[in-house]
Amino acid sequence: MKIKPFCLLFPMLVVCLSFSACKEKVRTAEEFPEKDNSTENITVPPGYIMVWHEEFASSRLPGGKPALPDTDRWWYETGDHGWGNNELQKYIPAVQGADTCAVVSDGTLKIILRKTQDQILSVRMNSRQSWTYGYFEARMKLPRGKGTWPAFWLMPEKGDIWPDDGEIDIMEEVGYRPNWVVSTIHCKAYYHSIGTQKNRREVYSYRTG
Repeated sequence: MKIKPFCLLFPMLVVCLSFSACKEKVRTAEEFPEKDNSTENITVPPGYIMVWHEEFASSRLPGGKPALPDTDRWWYETGDHGWGNNELQKYIPAVQGADTCAVVSDGTLKIILRKTQDQILSVRMNSRQSWTYGYFEARMKLPRGKGTWPAFWLMPEKGDIWPDDGEIDIMEEVGYRPNWVVSTIHCKAYYHSIGTQKNRREVYSYRTG
């Protein structure tokens, strides 16, 4: 089977906190140092304050090569043990040998799936910052094709037992079911193995460009 490189694009990630929703102290935007303060294109919902955002504005490296994701803001989960989902890919820390699976260029984060020899390589990234409550938003351009499964999740900072520690899947798009996007909540009382999962499905038309 031949696998062409697929790409998942993130032009923006935003986290906002509500003063009314948070029981813990909400810090102001000035207390969260930002490397990129270009927020003019971000709409903050009423009642919230933006505390973190990433618009992937890193400059290209000398010679024109794209930059790698900022490891002060992101960390990688790595391995090829299936991740509880029988996943075929091996997750790498952006680069393995001559293969690069995560780059920042032209205002986007690009997560790239590659086939190299007998391995399928990809990237599983997490923000270093974590929050208890909030409004989370991202713009994404998803790949197409059977076998792809791009996802935007909220995972516990210190997850020991699944699903007891919880998981919120903001967006999953399964390649064998084109145009379907699913949002799901997992916890001890509600998850698919016992048939009680809580989710919502939306059907979209693909856009190009």
